[in-house]
Amino acid sequence: MKATYIDYKDTKSFSSTVIRYLDQDTQLQPFISAQPTPEGFKHILENRKAPADRQVLADILNEQYARTNKPGSYSRVHANIELLRS
Repeated sequence: MKATYIDYKDTKSFSSTVIRYLDQDTQLQPFISAQPTPEGFKHILENRKAPADRQVLADILNEQYARTNKPGSYSRVHANIELLRS
C-alpha cells in the first residue's frame, strides 16, 4: 500500500505557532527546550525531573495503606513505598 502524507499546513487544523514549531522556526528557539525530532524528544525525556516530593508521597501512602487493615499485604506494600522514598 502506498502511503500519502499531508503537510500539517494543508490540514488547516493547526495554529500558525504550531506550524512554525514543527517547521523549526529559528525565531521560536528562545521559547523551546528541544526541537520536534526524535533526538529532541530523547533530550526531553532524559532531562525531565519528577516534581513530586518523594518523602511526602511515601508518608501519605504509608498512612493510607496502614488504615486498610488488610493482614499480610501491608508489609509488602510498605517495603515498596520505602523503595519509592529512597
